[in-house]
Amino acid sequence: MSTESALGSFADRRVALLHTSFITTHSVVEDLCRELLPGAEVLNLVDDSLVTEVFAKGKVDANITRRVCLQVMAAESAGAEVILGVCNSVTEAVETASRLASVPVVLIDEPMAEKLVREASRVGVVGTSWLSASSLARLIKRKAAEAGREVAVTQRVSREAFEAIRVGDFVTHDRLVVAEVRRLAPEVDAIALSQGSMARVLPLLADLDRPIFTSPRLAVERVREVLAAGV
Repeated sequence: MSTESALGSFADRRVALLHTSFITTHSVVEDLCRELLPGAEVLNLVDDSLVTEVFAKGKVDANITRRVCLQVMAAESAGAEVILGVCNSVTEAVETASRLASVPVVLIDEPMAEKLVREASRVGVVGTSWLSASSLARLIKRKAAEAGREVAVTQRVSREAFEAIRVGDFVTHDRLVVAEVRRLAPEVDAIALSQGSMARVLPLLADLDRPIFTSPRLAVERVREVLAAGV
């Protein structure tokens, strides 16, 4: 561990964020990087055609995986010491790419999934995209299996909320997401919001008697751990 990192500064360290949409840039993830990785240089690599293609195909295929691998290779070539895949619609592609990289690659949802498995037996996943929600649900189930735990996962998706945020209608997005969370809450022990952009609704759910998990802070904390360890 470097002296600077031990003191809480990450000057001259470089982190890459991989995006599949401009919706996720200049987001809560970047704000968290400034808060938790003071001094670090944050690179944003965006291929905004990826999310359109994923939704059109309804799956992550070989072509999408290849392009995500190219993003990871570009980030590594740019000097990134740690790479964070911000979009969970392409989680499996990021996992494949991570096996080709010589620097650590963090999945946006992995720390949250691990925490959920430790703390809840019935998890509700609320999303604005079936691809993102299903990706998170699969990851939670996989982490549960690895931990030897039984975890039931229930999904709820508001496509209308996704369409609202795509056109900048945050009020409608927030209202629809909050309604979906409140409907699901009585059925589960904890709720996970499947997209980092959904964290904006947390103040509107402060009265809910169920814990609500979001991925961005936990993911950036994982990046910080990796950087501080000097891996």
